[in-house]
Amino acid sequence: MFFYDMVQYNQAKKADERDFFFRKLAQHLHLSNVKTIDPIHHFIFSKWYFFPILEIVRMRIRRGEVKDELWIQKYLRPELELSVIKEAIAILTKAGLLKRTSQGYVRKDPLLSISDDADSPHLLEFYRSYCRLASRSLLIDPEISRAFSVLTVAISRQGFEKAKEEIVAFAKRLHMILENEAPENREILATLNIQLFQLASLQKQASFSV
Repeated sequence: MFFYDMVQYNQAKKADERDFFFRKLAQHLHLSNVKTIDPIHHFIFSKWYFFPILEIVRMRIRRGEVKDELWIQKYLRPELELSVIKEAIAILTKAGLLKRTSQGYVRKDPLLSISDDADSPHLLEFYRSYCRLASRSLLIDPEISRAFSVLTVAISRQGFEKAKEEIVAFAKRLHMILENEAPENREILATLNIQLFQLASLQKQASFSV
């Protein structure tokens, strides 16, 4: 059934069909508690560090450590002021996305998924901020800590749309594979940042200066 659901997911044309088979695939990999981010929580797109804070608390801790604000500041890069982390945690806790335990902060919903058609006034700046993070990584991180690849190709309009669909499908498949790792082995917080955009087109489009 896993491979059947995988084929159905890859062939699904509509967002609701993809979401249905994504959740069935998640059940095969013991990820049945995937929760789509509610529109009322789209404020987390407003700051680049909301998602990393939600995810870093899922990393394992060393003996004697507690996942509190100081722990997050110690490991998160780029480094944030402690006051910023405290404010972010207060916001995420009030929104019901984080909770405090004896071991520190944990996610109330371990797995969060963004809807394919998510719409938020913060999304544009959210994507731009992650492009800046990618540029930062390219400049300061050693090669062993990153992977960059570029493909430039002339394609059809249909090919371009297919590429967009494949990017979404690939990201979800990779997410499921990585989520199947044992929690006690999680020691890296990584982000996958994929861009697909046009450098030329025979169709008339709006013009933007670089």
